[in-house]
Parts: sequence; structure tokens; C-alpha cells
Amino acid sequence: MNIILRKISEVNDYIKKYYLRLSIVLFAVYLLTSVIAYFVVVALPPESMEGIIEKLRKMYQVDDMMNKHGFSLFWSIFVHNLRATGVNIVSAIIPFLFFPLWSLISNGISSGMVFAIGSYVGAEDMFLSFLKYVLPHAIFEIPIFILSCAMGLKFCVLLIKKIFR
Repeated sequence: MNIILRKISEVNDYIKKYYLRLSIVLFAVYLLTSVIAYFVVVALPPESMEGIIEKLRKMYQVDDMMNKHGFSLFWSIFVHNLRATGVNIVSAIIPFLFFPLWSLISNGISSGMVFAIGSYVGAEDMFLSFLKYVLPHAIFEIPIFILSCAMGLKFCVLLIKKIFR
């Protein structure tokens, strides 16, 4: 048990040393893109909102998720998140394009759009909506997603440095 705790502490120290600052910057980028997307979508005419809602439903396969319950829903979300974090790291193999950064920005935009649609359809108090729908994701999923983006970006930069040496 002591070995496991020591290894967890080593991993924690490693992440703090190499990824904490970049993760904080990426979290700020995520929040900024979410806020900008929210205000852009809220400013759109109401008739365009229905089209945006339909595109988001198709893009995120909402209808498939709504039919799942219990462990099936958990497993589906887990696999989706695992795929997203893996793509962030693996996509860094292609240097100069910074795919993990684009992934982070597109997820920030999607989050802002979801909040804007929530206010459009008259969701209850936005703070309560945040607590019910976003906070569970904000505890594990968003930090891990941002950390995977930081790892992908670091890897991309290392590849670029290697190419130019």
C-alpha cells in the first residue's frame, strides 16, 4: 500500500512540475471560448436557434444517450471521454497543426453553445443548471480533458523542436 501511495505522489509531482502551468492556461482558454460562444449564440436571432439545437443533437448523438441508463450510460460516457483524451494525445504526432489546442477550443465553444441553448429554451436558474449538469463533468472529465490537451501540446512542441534540431 505504501508503494502505491508513493507512486501516486510521484505522478502528482510530475504533473505539477511539467503540466500545471500549461493546464491552467488551457483552462483559461477553455473558459474564454465558452464565454465568447455563449454571447455569440445568445445574440443570434431566435429562428436560427432551432438549427443549432438540431446540429448539436446530431453531433453529440444525444438521442442515443437518452435511451441509455445505468451502467450502459456510464460505459458510453467513459468510452467517449477515453477516446477524446486519447485523440488529444495521439493527434500531437502531426507537428505544426496543434490539434489538441483545436480540440480544446471546439469543446469550449460547444460548452458555451449548450449554455446559450439552455437559456434560450428557458432552463431553470443557470446556476442550478450548472450544478446539475456541468459540475459532475467539471470534477473529473474537464480537468482530465485539459490535461490530455496539455500533454498533446507538449508532445507536439517536442516533435517540432526535434525536427528543427
